[in-house]
Amino acid sequence: MRLFLPFLAAFLMASSMAMAGPKIWGVAEAGMSPDEIQQLFPEAKTGTRDTAGASGAVELLRLKGHRFQGEPFTVRFFFDQDSLQIVMLSHEEPGTTSTRSILAFTGHFTRLYGSPDYQDSHPLLDASDFTYRRYAWDAPERNVVVAWVQRGDLDPFMNINFTAP
Repeated sequence: MRLFLPFLAAFLMASSMAMAGPKIWGVAEAGMSPDEIQQLFPEAKTGTRDTAGASGAVELLRLKGHRFQGEPFTVRFFFDQDSLQIVMLSHEEPGTTSTRSILAFTGHFTRLYGSPDYQDSHPLLDASDFTYRRYAWDAPERNVVVAWVQRGDLDPFMNINFTAP
């Protein structure tokens, strides 16, 4: 029995460590439930239930007023079957993000993870005055995408997405 208890304790510890996903944003781990995220961020409110593109993940929680690099963002938590999949930072003041500040964000992630693994820029919806731009990093601990849409010379609208690798 004495030999069994240390084995059982080691097994349970290894099992619980295997269930924890990678930290995709701050202390938020991939695979966490909405209740677990709510415990970490008690000020988070019910989300809009919007879906995140083709992933099918649904926004169940959001946290307004987060500052990142001095800019105001709403943190949006997207879940698939109550499992955290995406953390999206949406700029709280659409149309006020300058191209210069977006370059500062891409510079921040380039300093952290090196050159982007993927970048593109193309017209959006075949409208010549709308442009979609994206930088993506596939880092060992998380994937990061900085994406924005710009119309002509107006300031762009930006999101930053964090997902598990």
